[in-house]
Amino acid sequence: MKKPTKELLELRKIIDTDKAVSEWFTSIGNKRTISNYRNDFPKFLKFVREHTSFKTPSEIIEQRRKDLQSKDPKTQRRFEALGKEFMHHLESQHLRYNSIKTYLRTMESLFFTSLFEPQIC
Repeated sequence: MKKPTKELLELRKIIDTDKAVSEWFTSIGNKRTISNYRNDFPKFLKFVREHTSFKTPSEIIEQRRKDLQSKDPKTQRRFEALGKEFMHHLESQHLRYNSIKTYLRTMESLFFTSLFEPQIC
């Protein structure tokens, strides 16, 4: 197995200490899914850090909440546009279709579980 890079270790440290990620993983509850997301999420976080001013998952979620309250459709869809850029970035790395879907599913899960409170009946 390949030794993790310094950058990957730094991203994992951010993920392991970030409040939004902690809440995300708690809401998932499944250890295998959490392990998969923990392994896959650094790729998205690295991309966001390289293409925006956001450095942590909590900053991303906080901005997403603000964006959704905007009256400007372009602002509201900032992260959808970023998600498409991320998808194209993955495609440019010649990853297989299912690998790309896995990374996108991880990204989508963060946004979905962080933005929608569970409804108590």
